Amino acid sequence: MVVYHPGEESVLETIAEVAGDDLYVHEGIEIDDYWQDWFIFAGYIATSFGWELPSENINWPGRSPNWPPKDLFKSNIRISAAHNADGLQSELMSIQEPTILLIGITQKANLEDALADVTSEVWHMPTFRYIIVTEPTSGRNPAVDAEDLADLIFSNRLDEPKIERDPTKALEIAEIMSRQAACGISVMGSVYLVGDLLKFAVERSDGDLWEHLRVH
Repeated sequence: MVVYHPGEESVLETIAEVAGDDLYVHEGIEIDDYWQDWFIFAGYIATSFGWELPSENINWPGRSPNWPPKDLFKSNIRISAAHNADGLQSELMSIQEPTILLIGITQKANLEDALADVTSEVWHMPTFRYIIVTEPTSGRNPAVDAEDLADLIFSNRLDEPKIERDPTKALEIAEIMSRQAACGISVMGSVYLVGDLLKFAVERSDGDLWEHLRVH
């Protein structure tokens, strides 16, 4: 059995009781690139089952670093389905250039913990020119109200949030702002927000949504 370390020792102990000696626990590697770590883990899984080793160059909307394609959106944009503390921290640490942040998430029990790094003035004041707060249109859980989310994010900022509940309109605003400020756009939040923006961008370009939805 091959497992990624669950973080909780009690969970790992339960897994070990079932697996016995036939257990490999991937602890993760000390790098900022989560995608590279997951690729290494996937290699262990493939080897265990005798499968062909995976390709690192996979196109996975909202997940892989090579998505989206440059011709899909009107601005230089990076989109990540980062919605928990680890994912947000990884994304924030990887952004070095000024950018417009567009964020929208669905409700979760530990919302304040998930946004701990987002609410830090240390992370945001030097990097994010503007922050636009929106709401995914679907999901297993309802969207966090944009005003409530803005209150959390802007608790340590001196500027005011831009709130646009419609994610497609929020993206259009971000595209205008990015051209005016001569910087890119960073989208973070629910995978359902990624879906909203992907569907809008593909329909706007008369493309084939299925070609973008497939992980390949």
